Amino acid sequence: MALLDPAVSGRGEVADLFDGPRRLRLFSAPYHALTTDDILDEITYAVTKGEQRVIASQNLHGIHTYLRSPHYRALHERPKTLVHIDGMPLVWAAKARGEQLSGEYRTACIDWIYDVLDLADLYGWSVFHLGSTEAVSAEGVAALQAQYPRVEIGRRNGFFDMEPTGTENRDVVAEINAFGPDILLVGMGMGRQERWI
Repeated sequence: MALLDPAVSGRGEVADLFDGPRRLRLFSAPYHALTTDDILDEITYAVTKGEQRVIASQNLHGIHTYLRSPHYRALHERPKTLVHIDGMPLVWAAKARGEQLSGEYRTACIDWIYDVLDLADLYGWSVFHLGSTEAVSAEGVAALQAQYPRVEIGRRNGFFDMEPTGTENRDVVAEINAFGPDILLVGMGMGRQERWI
């Protein structure tokens, strides 16, 4: 993992990736050609600047969902949504179209989530996880809390009525806002989570 603190790394201020020409399209769906370090730099930039970002995944199932779901498509088309490639088939398809991509651009969340938690530990960021069943959420966060005792980690299961004006949804949003996380991890399944976000 790259050390991303500008004062420590000597790299200067971490740049906002949205200033660069990195937004590409594959099968009409947007994506950004990003390495794990690029994603970590963007997270560091957003948290340090207090700017909200959405980091979304794109894979073959995501392309299908993008073409069929207006909620999914709308989230991926937001100017400040960073869409990383989560599957080698998309890397191969982009290469077939002439993009200069390699395996380092396949950046599944599982490959960089522990680096994010390392950063949260280093910089004192708080993290909230929304998703999974109650039992899995509780067990997963307990395991993470044991590994990262200095990181404040909140959680809520991902099974609730997502109707925007519904009581359950308002309660979930209020719980997250009361916690005030620096990073919100949403893992409710592709399509459903994008609709909620």
